[in-house]
Amino acid sequence: MLYPEWMRARRHLIELVVLLVAIASLAAYRHHAASAAAAAALNEDSSYQQVRLQLLQAWKEERLGDCVGCCQQLLARDPGDLTALRYQGLVALRRGDLATARRCFDEGLRPDTLHTYLSLSNEPRGCLLRERSRLHTLRQEPVAALQDAREAQSALLWGDDYRLAQDAEVCAQVAAGNVSAARDRVQSITEAEEPAVQALLARHRAQLEGQKFSGAQETPVWHPEPCPLCH
Repeated sequence: MLYPEWMRARRHLIELVVLLVAIASLAAYRHHAASAAAAAALNEDSSYQQVRLQLLQAWKEERLGDCVGCCQQLLARDPGDLTALRYQGLVALRRGDLATARRCFDEGLRPDTLHTYLSLSNEPRGCLLRERSRLHTLRQEPVAALQDAREAQSALLWGDDYRLAQDAEVCAQVAAGNVSAARDRVQSITEAEEPAVQALLARHRAQLEGQKFSGAQETPVWHPEPCPLCH
């Protein structure tokens, strides 16, 4: 059946309108779905960061059980979360569970765990190496402790985290019986920004120089015992 020209044009116009409506509906659906996904991701990320903040606060207040709970929440979402692995290892170290501490630090330092983080910063790797250096010192493995402490310094470069990596090297030198090298190293550490870090460094320096330390004697939660310079 032949249609007049105006009817064919009208039919094409209707088809075009239907097509445009379908495209607009699809675009609106995708936009809504994308917005919903973005909102969910934002809420999830906000919750994730909240747990991180709770972890750091619990650690600062020495609520070790709460620290472990926060670490478990973070690791349930991301088994390679370096913050959770580090603090879970630190809690184990503080409790004297050296096997669990070693497992956590080694897991965090695996190349396939670290690769997504290193493009942003070497700090997570440096902190993990420093904590593992302390662990090696407690396990009476001074060679491994020195290696990790020096690698930590190369990764951290500056700030109190770097100074604590230097101090980890000092402790490893003492554990190895190299007191002269430890004394030289501690003298090169600049003044720290955090009072607790500065107090620890001053205590170690005084111990190596045979002087009496008159500052705070309590050991920070992040400094494991028995330290060869805190006895």
